[in-house]
Amino acid sequence: MRRVLHKAILAALLCAPPAAMAQDMRPVAVRFAPGATSATLRGTVVGDATVAYTVAAEAGQTLKLAFKSSSRFASFNLYAPGRGPGDEALAVADMLPDPNRFEGALATSGTYTVTVFLNRAAARRGQRANFTLTVAIPGASAAAAGPVKGDFADGLQGGPDTWVVAGVPRGDTLHLRGDPSLRAASLADLANGTTLRNGGCRMVGAQRWCQVETTGGSPMRGWVNGRYLREASGSAVPARDQSAECRRYAAVDFATKPDRIRILGTRPGPEGSLVDATADLGSQGVKPFACRFNPAGVYLGVMSKVNEGGL
Repeated sequence: MRRVLHKAILAALLCAPPAAMAQDMRPVAVRFAPGATSATLRGTVVGDATVAYTVAAEAGQTLKLAFKSSSRFASFNLYAPGRGPGDEALAVADMLPDPNRFEGALATSGTYTVTVFLNRAAARRGQRANFTLTVAIPGASAAAAGPVKGDFADGLQGGPDTWVVAGVPRGDTLHLRGDPSLRAASLADLANGTTLRNGGCRMVGAQRWCQVETTGGSPMRGWVNGRYLREASGSAVPARDQSAECRRYAAVDFATKPDRIRILGTRPGPEGSLVDATADLGSQGVKPFACRFNPAGVYLGVMSKVNEGGL
């Protein structure tokens, strides 16, 4: 038992990146191609240099790593969001059953870091290693099935009340899409400076998508690529009539006419506010319900007064 423990400690020391790496670390953001759920990256490490690959992922998703190098002295570590070299690693390659592969479900949402480096002895000798690293988040489309549980660095479930479109290349526009996917139909084109209400963001693969709503006379709801959103300064969004929006959206949800929706009043709710109302459904009777709005005033759906579940 003592010999096994000694070997584990020795492996951890040999495979830990040297302290000097913090001064010679090259960060690389992992980008998946449209529609892809993986990316293969190629690089080189020399001496005490380190390459730090960052990938955004959501709690509950599975992360897979496959590593191959020209040197047996090259290795990788995986760090949880907010951690890096010098902190405890989420996974140390040489302590895995297969030192070239990692697969595991992620506990928190955020940006994970994979560092590639040479062990201390090889780094001191100034050795060189070429490598490939495949990063995969299979079944990424499942991320769109429900709201994100944890907060992300610049706003997943939380975030600001309003966004402003920024960083779109000159002469181009940001597409407002029906679903969080580059393949989804475009509903509208949004220019830099457009203000949007925030309906919450989620990770789909390695991309952050945000549900938003325009602030014009006829609001449109959809999804945009989160990399082109910045927190809006001040309160640039005009006050909105939640009663009118409740009547308009609920009429669609109940497949009836807006004049059959009767508004009873507004009160605080668990997600922001609730607008109490009833729907006259003819032969089905009068159904009591409440329209749900988030703190930014974005309509979220209806809630039954009978079973308190979403309709």
